[in-house]
Amino acid sequence: MCNFSIKFDSNVHHIISKAKDAITGAGGNFNGNEAAGGFDIKTFMGAIEGTYTILNSEININIVKKPMFVPCSEIENQLRKYLS
Repeated sequence: MCNFSIKFDSNVHHIISKAKDAITGAGGNFNGNEAAGGFDIKTFMGAIEGTYTILNSEININIVKKPMFVPCSEIENQLRKYLS
């Protein structure tokens, strides 16, 4: 459905911690480690599910389920905010 990559400057443990805190803080689920994992979150428009892998200083995100009316660009923008 949606695929994008986000580069980061901080250490990978910090990025995973921020992502987990943001997603679980918004009522979602986060399972994974410093190499790969998955997440899901329910929004008022519907559920969003995705997986991620990390290589070097880049997190690669694959959204596997999303509401039809939510554009990939909006999901990417929100995840960038979570990780900034």
